[in-house]
Amino acid sequence: MTIRRGKREGEAIGKLRAETRRRLENGSGKSGALIYKTLVLTGLRKGELASITVGQVVLDAATPCLILNAADEKNREGSTHSLRADLGRRPSGVACR
Repeated sequence: MTIRRGKREGEAIGKLRAETRRRLENGSGKSGALIYKTLVLTGLRKGELASITVGQVVLDAATPCLILNAADEKNREGSTHSLRADLGRRPSGVACR
């Protein structure tokens, strides 16, 4: 692991407990990959994506999209971001009410 802050920044190894190392290496998993994929494919900023609630995700429309509120957006105008078909597809095993 690379140290990212402080006097030892850039050094290849940091002293971590085995539990901490395991958590950091396995922590993101599938959800982390989906977050990065969403950021790349929509152009959203990290804070903008974090602000989205379930009510702002539209998967049932002809074109699935994310609705970003004006208060959560950098330019404060609000917007709708279309999702690619593979990103807007409902995950298997997830039921809709």
